[in-house]
Amino acid sequence: MTPKQKETDLVKEIESMTYEAAFIELENIVKNINSGSQNLDSVVKSLERAFALAKHCQTKLNSAKLDIRKMVQDYEGNTSTQEVTNL
Repeated sequence: MTPKQKETDLVKEIESMTYEAAFIELENIVKNINSGSQNLDSVVKSLERAFALAKHCQTKLNSAKLDIRKMVQDYEGNTSTQEVTNL
């Protein structure tokens, strides 16, 4: 398997994760790295996965933020229309 294929598989696997699952795994990776018990190669592999998880979490948060903004705008728009109609 080429490095590009490994990266693609990693991204696909992580993209299928929920925010909560990705965040918990990210926390565990950080704890393991901070424990100092991993060798350099393991730390590098862990960091690769950690960065992919962090990016996924940020993407999920940004998406949720946009969804919430849209809901608020829709709500405010519907409220304004209803107020005018009820006059």
